[in-house]
Amino acid sequence: MKTPPTLLILVACSLTACVRVNISDAIANIGKQEEALIVPRDPEKWKFYRANGTQYIETKRVVVSPDVPVTIADSSFSQLPHRNFNIDKVIQEPYYYAPESGQKLSALPAHAEPEPKPGKLQHIYPWYTVGSEHQPIALNSPAPSPHRYWTAPLSALTFVTIDIPASIALTAISLPINICYSLTMQHQQMATIDAVHDASGQQTKQISGKCPTTKNLPKPPAE
Repeated sequence: MKTPPTLLILVACSLTACVRVNISDAIANIGKQEEALIVPRDPEKWKFYRANGTQYIETKRVVVSPDVPVTIADSSFSQLPHRNFNIDKVIQEPYYYAPESGQKLSALPAHAEPEPKPGKLQHIYPWYTVGSEHQPIALNSPAPSPHRYWTAPLSALTFVTIDIPASIALTAISLPINICYSLTMQHQQMATIDAVHDASGQQTKQISGKCPTTKNLPKPPAE
């Protein structure tokens, strides 16, 4: 076993084996809502208009709530800025938004005309989703939760008494498992490399053994 690759595997396992239990965030987000303008996740379905030199995108004006389930996951993946929302209420559809100025309109200005989809689209919230079919293009600040007087202290208590101890315990359990799995995979890869190397060496010997040498070559006829 080579020491440097093994040390690298041990370091990588110690960094990626951390498990985070997250119950407190689910409690803290109970009752939170905010207004949003959403568009289809597929940019090919976006509809564009132009009026008086301003570009508008057809959207749907809705009220959304954060979808924050109880999670037990690798903390390395939880660092992604992904957020998902659920639609609680549809206020108006269609609704129009000018991304350059932030202007919002319930109806298009007079003489507005459709225009082709631009070559490059500016996704304002690329990591945010609303269900499986939409994403927000504009979000308002969330309104205070009517349940905040009990969700905030309960969330803090849950974080200290459940999330932290459970995360430490699960990390301690998963770390040796990840190390054993990584070392096993390394041994299998090394064995495969050695087998390929040995097979290649034997094939080279067989080919070189069949090549004629100068001793076996016929002598040229004497003049």
